[in-house]
Amino acid sequence: MALYPHAIQKPIRYFTTRMTPVRMNLHIAVSEQASLYGFFNKPSFVCSHFYVRRDGQVEQYVDTAYKAAADYQGNSSTISIETQGMADGEWTSQQLNSMAALFAWARDAHGLANKLATNSQPNGDSSHGLSWHRLGIDGNFPASGILAGRLQLGGGLLYSPSRGKVCPTSQRILQISQILSLSNGGNIPVYTGTPDNGSSYAATGKLDVDGVWGPNTTRSLEHAFGTPEDGVISAQYVNSAIKAIIGVDYGPRKKGGSTLVKAMQAWLGVSQDGWLGPITITALQNRLGTPADGFISTGGSTMVTRMQERLNAGTLLK
Repeated sequence: MALYPHAIQKPIRYFTTRMTPVRMNLHIAVSEQASLYGFFNKPSFVCSHFYVRRDGQVEQYVDTAYKAAADYQGNSSTISIETQGMADGEWTSQQLNSMAALFAWARDAHGLANKLATNSQPNGDSSHGLSWHRLGIDGNFPASGILAGRLQLGGGLLYSPSRGKVCPTSQRILQISQILSLSNGGNIPVYTGTPDNGSSYAATGKLDVDGVWGPNTTRSLEHAFGTPEDGVISAQYVNSAIKAIIGVDYGPRKKGGSTLVKAMQAWLGVSQDGWLGPITITALQNRLGTPADGFISTGGSTMVTRMQERLNAGTLLK
C-alpha cells in the first residue's frame, strides 16, 4: 500500500495490477479543472496516480503500488503526475514544491533513483528517476538535450501513441531540474489549505463526524481494536459493499485479509476471514442500530456516522 500522506485520497477502483515503479513521469493536463476525478473515474479509461493543482493541492487516484494508465507502454513501471494548467505557461512555485515533495516521498516509498531520466529506454537505468512525458513521445523536437523526444534520444518506450504531443511543454520541462533540486533540499513546503480529508484527527484524536470512512476513521478503529495503526484496510478484494471507503488496499484475494477486519468480525460474531464484504457490513449495521443493507453509502453513511460518534466517545466496544 502506497498512499501519499499529503494528498486528498480519491481512489479509483479499476486499477488492481501491481507494479514496481522505477520512474515518476510529469504531465500537463491542459485543463483548469480543480479535480480530474470525475474525468478519470471510468472503466478502461486513462488515469494518472496524482493530480497537482496550481495552488499545490495534491489528489491521489491510484495507489502507487498499482499500475495506472497515463504512460502507455510505460504504465507498468511509472508513477504518473498530471498537473493543472494549459499548454502555455509554467508550473507555479506551489506545484514545483508539491512535485518535489512527491518525488522525495516516492524515493523513500519505492526506491526511485535520485536523478533525472535521460530517455525512455526500458533496459538499464537511464529512464529511471524523475522523468517527463516527452521522453517517450515521437515528434519534431530538438535533436538533443532536455527538450528532445523519444526519436531524438534513440527510441525506447512510447509514453503516448500521439505523435508531436508536447506534454508537459518546453517551458515546464526546463523547470524539472529545479524540482529535483527542491526534492533534496529538506523541509519542502507542502499545501496547507484545506486539511487533508477535512479532518482534525491528527491534532485532537477526535474524528470529524461526517459519515465518511477514510484513513482516520480506520486509524481510530485500529486503535480501539488494538491492531497495527496505519489507516489502511489491507488485503481486500473489490466489492461494491465498501466502495465508499477511502484507503483500502485492493488486489487479488490474499490469504488472511485484514487484521483489523478479523478483529471486528470476532466482535461481531461473523466468520473471521479478514475480508470486509456485505455480511460483515450488515452485522456492523445491526450492531450499531442503523438500517442494514450490507453496503456503505457514498457521500455520508448513517452507520459510519454512528460508528464515528462512538469512537470519539470511547464507547464503540461497550
